[in-house]
Amino acid sequence: MSIFKKVGKIVLYFLITIACFEVSLWILGYRPYQHQLYKMYSVPSNPYIGHDNLGIALNPGEYEITINEGLTFQATHLPSGIRKTRNTPIESDQNIHFLGCSFTYGYGVNDEQTFASKIQKVQADKKIINHGVVGYGTAQNYLQLQSLNLDSGDIVILCLSSEHLKRNTLSPAYRKHLKLGFENSSDNLSELMNGARFPYLSSCDSIISYEDWFSMYTNYRGRNWFSSVNFVQTLVDEFQEDLDNQISVTTCLLKRMYSKCNEQDVDFKVVCLDTSEETKKIQQASNEIPWLNIDFDFGNADYTNAPFDTHPNESGHQLIANKVLEHYFNE
Repeated sequence: MSIFKKVGKIVLYFLITIACFEVSLWILGYRPYQHQLYKMYSVPSNPYIGHDNLGIALNPGEYEITINEGLTFQATHLPSGIRKTRNTPIESDQNIHFLGCSFTYGYGVNDEQTFASKIQKVQADKKIINHGVVGYGTAQNYLQLQSLNLDSGDIVILCLSSEHLKRNTLSPAYRKHLKLGFENSSDNLSELMNGARFPYLSSCDSIISYEDWFSMYTNYRGRNWFSSVNFVQTLVDEFQEDLDNQISVTTCLLKRMYSKCNEQDVDFKVVCLDTSEETKKIQQASNEIPWLNIDFDFGNADYTNAPFDTHPNESGHQLIANKVLEHYFNE
């Protein structure tokens, strides 16, 4: 048998094996990668833009935002890059800074319906400042803290979620969710995210690193057509997940923030929105930090924007506000 026939046989057997693998995966229920349908429309456009240090920033202005063609809310982004908290006093002897992600920002509810605004309504003599931004993790919150103009006696409350652990290390799962999901929600995203860099901490001993938006994540060629390619890339992504490191990094970021606040005579507290085995470990490892577990149920349609979105609705924000007030403000 000639060398060409041998090579031809090897190639043929290889192709047959791949074809059998593909068919087997289809039989088992695996499919090519499909984008999760998520639509966001805003008037005016571009309420969220790229940022070279934080990844995403709030574009100043007043917006009417519609998500998944069924839920519309009004959001006011101030020139300082934060969301408006209703009824904030012009002057106050104490500032309460809330750091967090889209849950803190109040994605899906109006300005006056966020838990920051509801707390402000009760704590009228204090100034409640909502620094929450969609897509943020503790790494962004840590950088935000570095730039805050804090006064002695202020309070910083970090709103933590179990979702933040993957964000803090930019794990493969989060890279995929962020890059592919966000791209699918806007037609002009490439222009908006030009120059955007996302911060993360690779380990507790390292300093903040950055990932450019355009190198964040790429599908393997053929992932949208072949279940085998999608299966392999999903498997590789899962193999690269390091949950122990995510816990360690998040704990380290919290301790850095706590230390920073102590240096400035500022109270630092944590509000953990959804408790998990991972957040329990973080709480135990940072037991010097005041901690409140909200135990919010993001699967409960009575407290979320379901069926359009799983973020808290107004009732959900009221529930969070009540627990924060009771635990940290004795109201």
